[in-house]
Amino acid sequence: MRVPTPSPRPDAQVLRRLFRRKTTDGNFVRPGRGTLLALLSFALAGCGVIPGDAALQLGSPERAAKLYLSEANQGNAEAAVRLGTLIANREVSAANYGSAIDWFKKACESGNPEGCHNLGVAYEYGTHCLPKDYAEARAYYLKAAIAGYMPSQYNLAGLYANNHVSPANDLEGLKWVLLAQMSAGRHQTRTLSHWVTQDLAGYRSRLEMRLSDAQLREARILAEGWKAAGTKAKPTKLQPPA
Repeated sequence: MRVPTPSPRPDAQVLRRLFRRKTTDGNFVRPGRGTLLALLSFALAGCGVIPGDAALQLGSPERAAKLYLSEANQGNAEAAVRLGTLIANREVSAANYGSAIDWFKKACESGNPEGCHNLGVAYEYGTHCLPKDYAEARAYYLKAAIAGYMPSQYNLAGLYANNHVSPANDLEGLKWVLLAQMSAGRHQTRTLSHWVTQDLAGYRSRLEMRLSDAQLREARILAEGWKAAGTKAKPTKLQPPA
């Protein structure tokens, strides 16, 4: 998160509470299973201030949800993601605010990578009444990964590393790991960056073991020359893992 400006987004205590509930009820993703928590995505993304953030930080999810709902109905994709997150986390009732998946889809269709990422997580694990579908998970992760969203880049690599993509393409998987690590390395203060830079899920090592030296070099070249869709970013040199 950016410092020193105070952030209206959920503080560390709120995030820890959300984390514990997610890992207890099994929704979304458990870091021990090698992916990133979708419920933390807006904290990681560094998105802007919107009505509802202050209420959430003060411990009033119901008030926050009402404000997010108003904003989301006016086309605010970030509000749609945050409302969907509250619903998915059972902080507020789906009966009152609708389906988390519907809000994530609305955000994704508006080009919001966090919404796409959360859909990818739901399909990967078959949660929130969605079937487990690795092809759909890959498609949604890819939308966000192409936009430069680091959690999706890493989760996408996980699908390749775990042989959930057909046909297999370990070189492509390694490219996404390297891109995620480059992004995490530029934002070490962000939530879960350490998880990616250290490759605690083991995706990079798993993929590298299945590639030749020439393929390893090719993956590095692809990653160093890659840029997010719609950007003019200069190629970045990969740094060795810390």
